[in-house]
Amino acid sequence: MGIISPIDAVIVDTSAFHKEQCDFLGIQNPILPAFFSMLNKKKIKLLSHPVLCEEIKRHISESEIINKLSNLKASLRKYKNFLPLINLSLDDISQSIDKLDLETKLVNAFFTTLKNSEELPYPDVEDVFALYFAGQPPFSSTGNKKSEFPDAFVILALKQYIQSHPSKCVLILTDDSDWKNALANIPRAILADSIGDGMRILQNCDELLPVFKEALPDIERQALSQLESEPFTLMGYEIIDDPEITEISIKSISDLFVPLKITDSSILLRTTIELEVTGFATVLDEDRSIWDHEDRAYIFTAYSDVTFEKALAEIECDIEITFDPEDHSSYVEVAYLKLNVRFNIDIELDEHTATFIDHESDTTADMMNAIEEYFHH
Repeated sequence: MGIISPIDAVIVDTSAFHKEQCDFLGIQNPILPAFFSMLNKKKIKLLSHPVLCEEIKRHISESEIINKLSNLKASLRKYKNFLPLINLSLDDISQSIDKLDLETKLVNAFFTTLKNSEELPYPDVEDVFALYFAGQPPFSSTGNKKSEFPDAFVILALKQYIQSHPSKCVLILTDDSDWKNALANIPRAILADSIGDGMRILQNCDELLPVFKEALPDIERQALSQLESEPFTLMGYEIIDDPEITEISIKSISDLFVPLKITDSSILLRTTIELEVTGFATVLDEDRSIWDHEDRAYIFTAYSDVTFEKALAEIECDIEITFDPEDHSSYVEVAYLKLNVRFNIDIELDEHTATFIDHESDTTADMMNAIEEYFHH
């Protein structure tokens, strides 16, 4: 294998931005501002293309963060009669949300990041159609792949950039299989699935591992302290009340972390903690319940108790670690730890960790009485 040149440029597909909710302001997720800050600090060029920019604008309008605002307005309308009880007005809140104009702010934040980018020119249309008729990636020899034309223009422009810059190495962030197939064998093209993976490639995390390992006991202590007051839920089950959690322990803390910000005496990073959770709950038993498809409601509901021991749960968190740059073994401290999943952390149950017990009261007689009452009603 030949020597790989240092990465000089980065291009980000819409799929990688969509994974991070297109949160260019860092409202809920600081990773995109941290990513662009890293590029500036390392003087790595950001590549763009007009087609890619228009695609990203569309993804912003469909992003999770915009949908959450829409859902908030819908919930407020649903419970508008309760707002006066807490001296709030539906009209005032709705106007404040509209005045926020978050979509425009996200679009403007995105284009601000492009000020110092290099915009790739459009390739020759004939070259794009040559790929299409030959069934070459991102097109396919089978099926209807006309929807890949936007990607084809960007990918071909990127190939031409790499070919015309023989000393440059480009990092391409995408989890789109068509992009990967089209760029897999291109020299000096490095592919990564996500923004986080790209940041790990751009920053040598091996240098940070000793500090991270020194901080592990403090990370575990702070994480467990915060998790004590967090509600959990059971993945794939409708629960009657929050599960009763009797024990939480940390199985592992991933050292494949994303470096968000690095200074001489601190690291801000994102990592994943795997938990083992023990407890019990009452769940709806869909197999023994009867659903009315017309009314979209249960005629009869049956319940089961479930106990679980060391069932797995996973949580992402952001951690700031401060340390003595001269001797980190003498001073390492977790300045703060923020759980990125709050309110209903999913517990994954399986046959090895969970035991289900049907409620004794869920008898055939109860079910028949419920059905008879339903139809009489």
